[in-house]
Amino acid sequence: MALSNHTKIAAVVFATVLIISQQGCASKPVRSPLANQSGLLGAKVGVVIKRAPEGTSLKTPEKGVSGSMGRGAAQGVPLGEVGLLCGIGFIICMPVGMALGMAGGAVYGAVAASEKGSTWDEAEVIFQAHLKELNFDHLLEERLITFAHQSGYAFQSINITKATDNNSTNYGSFSNEGIVFVLELSESTIQLQAANVMINPPRRFFTSVRAKVFRTNDGTLLDDRIVTDDKGDIRSLDEWMLNNGLAFRQQVSTAAGRTAETIVAEFFLRDPLSERTVESSAGPLTFGLMTLNALFGPAAIYPPPKAMHDPRWRTDSLQPTLRWEPFQGNDVTYDLIIWRAIGIYKGGIQPTELVYNRTGLSEASHTIEIPLQPDTLYLWTVRARYTSAGTTKMTGWVMWSMKPSQLANILTLGVTKIIPDLPPRYYFFRTKRLEERR
Repeated sequence: MALSNHTKIAAVVFATVLIISQQGCASKPVRSPLANQSGLLGAKVGVVIKRAPEGTSLKTPEKGVSGSMGRGAAQGVPLGEVGLLCGIGFIICMPVGMALGMAGGAVYGAVAASEKGSTWDEAEVIFQAHLKELNFDHLLEERLITFAHQSGYAFQSINITKATDNNSTNYGSFSNEGIVFVLELSESTIQLQAANVMINPPRRFFTSVRAKVFRTNDGTLLDDRIVTDDKGDIRSLDEWMLNNGLAFRQQVSTAAGRTAETIVAEFFLRDPLSERTVESSAGPLTFGLMTLNALFGPAAIYPPPKAMHDPRWRTDSLQPTLRWEPFQGNDVTYDLIIWRAIGIYKGGIQPTELVYNRTGLSEASHTIEIPLQPDTLYLWTVRARYTSAGTTKMTGWVMWSMKPSQLANILTLGVTKIIPDLPPRYYFFRTKRLEERR
């Protein structure tokens, strides 16, 4: 029996609401072909930094008065909803309300921006001075080579002027020196991204670098991607400016290390592990319509999966013992990261500040060694390091996603299979209150 258009539309709407409410379908990261190359261990890898004449680019999107006016206008748009109160005349009232809301919001945004204590002009002078002194590209190269050596790979800096100018990719002459691959880094950028939709919003320290890998004997481009570090702190402009930009300076150094580690991990250490479905109830509101997936590594045991769906759930301690599935492999150790978090923005809960970081844990559990803040939301993730074929490998930082179950696919006539994936998320939990209500 043919289905009516109304039935099809209802199925699409139902499926869309279901997926968006869960905010968790996974998008699989790109895998480098290097991970499957035989003979990679022990091969020499040359590192080339193509520096822009002006050095590392500093970007501050949506900055200053113009950015705040735009944000204010966007916040004013909902005022157009008052047009619904006009009854039949809403066709006229709503556009007028939206226009007035945008105009009023823009004025408010301009005023609010002008009241800011620190200006972007002042901030950029300080930040650029730190970038020039610290030389982010040099820090990145230095830490890239150090981390690679610690992981068993032979990275070395090479002088690009020996074989080519700064705009060429001819690395064939380096094969005579035993260099099998060249890792080329360019377009390094540091941004202070808006962390929410407020006027004069707090800013996240964000780093991106373009990374290419060439094989020297035939010049083949094996990989080309933008590598990002989105784990930087979130602070207001005034906080970034304190003590002559001390926090910004510290973040430059820290981000260089994180970015270097990410590059080595993504191109050389990551095995193409499979995403796994975890047998767990996916929350009280899903009614069996969603399944929980762990992405490429150990799945959380405590806090339990329901902690990610039930806002009433809290840990029983300010120093909880986090537990996860043991990873099957040789010489396995674990790395653990915990961030303090902010509320939902851009489809998920965002890391705000790194508060805890441990490496080389020998057990699939860890009791946090410092008290966390009460009644506070935290994000956490873990990854496994292990030995494979005589070299160190690692999983990705574990995240989780929700996907439609078979029941959901049946009820929506297969529509849930074609809805685009949403980004995966880190695990999260909320700590206990100091005084629980009786």
